Amino acid sequence: MFDPNGLAKHGELPATWRPLTERRRVVWCRVPADGALTEAAELLADGGLTPPVHVVCGAQAVHPVLRVLDDQPDAAASLLLVNPPPEARNTGEVITLEDLPLGHPEVVAAVERATA
Repeated sequence: MFDPNGLAKHGELPATWRPLTERRRVVWCRVPADGALTEAAELLADGGLTPPVHVVCGAQAVHPVLRVLDDQPDAAASLLLVNPPPEARNTGEVITLEDLPLGHPEVVAAVERATA
């Protein structure tokens, strides 16, 4: 999960995503945080994630995440874009939810459906 909104108020993973961790490994990358994209790129490159890897990206994080994925074209099974800017809408599967934040329960449910 690539979150464009920076550091969280209550830890790394929003509470709404925690039930999903019982079935899947969720890695939350806060894109504006120092070194976050580098760490994510290394994680994708070293094969430390169990396939299939689904990359979920929120709105304004699309362009930096696409640069990371360009360097690792086989690292992700899918790319899900949550409320991406118009110019990026043909890049991956688009989930449009009225500009809801990534931590919103409807976003979690949509991601679960898309990755099932």
